[in-house]
Amino acid sequence: MIEKSVVLILGAGASAPYGYPPGSGLASTIIKELESENTPFAKDVLACNFHWEAIKEFRDRFNLSLHDSVDAFLERRPQYVELGKVSIARTLIPFEKSDKLLNRDINDHWYRMLAQALDVGPERFGDNKVSIVTFNYDRSLEQYLFMAFKNQYQLSDDDAGSLICPIPIVHLHGDLGRLPVIHGNGRPYDPEVSPYILGQCAKGIKIISEDVAGDSGFRMAWKLIEEAETICFIGFGFHQTNLERLFESVNALAGQKVYGSAKGLTVRHIGQIASWFKERYDVKFEFNQFGARSLLGEYPVFS
Repeated sequence: MIEKSVVLILGAGASAPYGYPPGSGLASTIIKELESENTPFAKDVLACNFHWEAIKEFRDRFNLSLHDSVDAFLERRPQYVELGKVSIARTLIPFEKSDKLLNRDINDHWYRMLAQALDVGPERFGDNKVSIVTFNYDRSLEQYLFMAFKNQYQLSDDDAGSLICPIPIVHLHGDLGRLPVIHGNGRPYDPEVSPYILGQCAKGIKIISEDVAGDSGFRMAWKLIEEAETICFIGFGFHQTNLERLFESVNALAGQKVYGSAKGLTVRHIGQIASWFKERYDVKFEFNQFGARSLLGEYPVFS
């Protein structure tokens, strides 16, 4: 059981072991798939009532920009927001394959480690003190936990959903729809794509403005971070804008344990992040450069 309050902060790398593209991969897919109006991807976007001229303009300007993230590009180009949201949804929905989540041989399968830490039986499950703050749109973690504990405890769909539902999971940039098996309504975890599905998913995606003070998701994240005893970053790129927004109204950290996976980050970047925290808060930031499973195995994140 997770007895000390832990907040997990997830970036795109957290979903990468389960087939989802990282931030730069999302951008590359959109750019590649919109090279021609004859790709299945482009045809699906066209079916959502966008004209090819507008799609091509969006694709070309995004490709020529300096942004690695489509979210960051759309923040500064509001005329492309609706088209960008549909493109994001069209990229991610096909990865919603439940069997992929259940493969025990997944490299860096940290969802399984989290589930094992939570596993104390259905009667005490609600005593776990864990919350999730994610920058990701995908619902793979929620779907995995639902399937894992439905089977672990031999529960009905309704009972498994009721078990998972109380875990705070804050999608700062929105999501691809609420999972009906957990929330009772929404869109199933399913790779099917249609104009209607793309339109519905696009409505759930948020493009964050510069001012996040009025955003309910960020307000909840600040509260969870301040109240946590342990803060753990998984698959997070530590981009300056995201880091500053995430801690914009976190007034004090003192004594919290702060850990982070730093796979793919340079030593210089890691040093800059550690310095950023040291300048603002009385905490020590400890990193692991070998992925989430290695991080969770090396440090007492869940204990």
